[in-house]
Order: sequence, then C-alpha cells, then structure tokens
Amino acid sequence: MLEVAIIDLNLSNLHSVNSACRKVGLKSKITSNKKIISKAKSIILPGVGSFNEAMKRLKDLKLEETINQSIKNNKPFLGICLGMQLLFSNSFEFGKTKGMSIFKGDVKNFSFLKKNNLKYPVPHVGWNKIKNEKETKNMILKNIKNGEFMYFVHSYFVVPKNKDIILTKSKYGNKNFCSSISSKNVFAFQFHPEKSGIEGLKIYKNFKSIVKKN
Repeated sequence: MLEVAIIDLNLSNLHSVNSACRKVGLKSKITSNKKIISKAKSIILPGVGSFNEAMKRLKDLKLEETINQSIKNNKPFLGICLGMQLLFSNSFEFGKTKGMSIFKGDVKNFSFLKKNNLKYPVPHVGWNKIKNEKETKNMILKNIKNGEFMYFVHSYFVVPKNKDIILTKSKYGNKNFCSSISSKNVFAFQFHPEKSGIEGLKIYKNFKSIVKKN
C-alpha cells in the first residue's frame, strides 16, 4: 500500500518533498488522482503560491472532500506552507477567499511591517527559530530542540481561533506568529521541513513513525 500521497496542485516543485520522504524510507507518490489519494495511508499537502488559485484547483480536482474525509478517518496529514494555510477558514490575499475550514481562523499578511516602517522585507525568507508552545513535546517534533532554526518562505501566516492547536510560534519583526499546528492526526508547518536540512528531515522521520503506527 502507498504510504504517502503528495498532492499535486501544479503550483510548486514537489520533488524536494518526495525526496525527503524517500530519504526516510516512506513510499510516496506525487499525484492529483482522487482514488490514489483516498487509498494512501497518509497525505502531504505542500504548496507555494496564491491561496485563491490553490483553492480553485482543489475544487476543480474535487479533492477538498477527499482531504476532509481522510482527516475525519484519522489518516495522518501533513500540510506545508500554503498547504497549512488552506486548512483554515479564510484568506485575505487578493480579497477574501474561503478555505477548507478544517480549522477556524484566518490567513493574514505581514504587510503591517511596512505600514509601521519596520525594516523587515516581505516575504519573510530565510532561517528562523521555532519556539514550542506546548508543555508536552509533540511526537512530530521528537528529537528537535526548542528554538531550532527552520527555513521559511512566505508573506502570509495563520491566526487560529483555537489557540490550543498552535504547536510552535516564530517571530518576524515585532510579530510572534503561528509557525506550526497540531491537532490529533493533523500536523502543519508554515516553514519547509524539506528545505531545513537535517533538523527538517527529522520531521519526516517522525511523520513516518506516526504513519507506521496508524
């Protein structure tokens, strides 16, 4: 059985994600086929690009319900960058766009940094620390120290309504923002684990352990 279906919305190069899966021994496939995604043991939704275009492609490919059902069936799910943002209610990129609403909350822009004359470029690109918000360490962050550096490329960040799902926060300018979430079988990161070297690869190793146990 296929262990991981990597959803292809044709918005970014997914080979780095696929390569990370292979490096840790996960059987993965890049696909937009509903049947393959439904039968896989877990799902990874990566993405770089605009929120509204990604939602349009999810709907055109009829994958929104497939993802929702897989999450309801307790399949491990990993969202990366835009793939994290799509889980929330609304984005305000190019006007208001409705997301998958798996979690309540909005996706907002770092534009306030410019308005406040803070000298931080948008998008936020480069290495930044992730600070654990949980007292108990989550399995997905096993063997990753608190305050570890991960690689970010984004202009938007999620603001979850339920603060309990926030796994880590990071700081850019004068703003502490949610950089990852965890809720039951769902894990999502604003940063790119596959571009974060050995420490990022640990996330894929931990995801593999979660998939194997499921």
